[in-house]
Amino acid sequence: MTKKKKKGVKPVPKEGWCTGVSRDIKEVLKHSIDKGQLLPAGFVLSLLLLAVKMDSPDIKEVALEVVSLTADGSLLGWGIAIVAIVAGVRKNKQLRMENDKECDRVGRIKTELQKKELETIEADIVTDEKTEEKES
Repeated sequence: MTKKKKKGVKPVPKEGWCTGVSRDIKEVLKHSIDKGQLLPAGFVLSLLLLAVKMDSPDIKEVALEVVSLTADGSLLGWGIAIVAIVAGVRKNKQLRMENDKECDRVGRIKTELQKKELETIEADIVTDEKTEEKES
């Protein structure tokens, strides 16, 4: 007997350019594009890259500076802006989902009406043919 291959499952390459961390980054980026979250993912990746490139004492200084700016309220505007952007993105996603559902509903109703109309047209053609046969 032959083995059945599972559809949609791609084998993970063991060697090549896309292994380890690079494969993980590729998967994260692919999923973020699919879900419309490329901008936040890019922001997080850029922060991660900056943190990796910085020296350990510099990271501590930057973290302490961010905490002190947050404590005195200097970053409040940025925080509000980020919250507003996140809320807007979520609302946009919700509206797109509602729009897709409505478009599907309208499409189904349209298809049903077209089928009914086609049936009545076919019925009219059949009755016209019968009346023509009776007349001739």
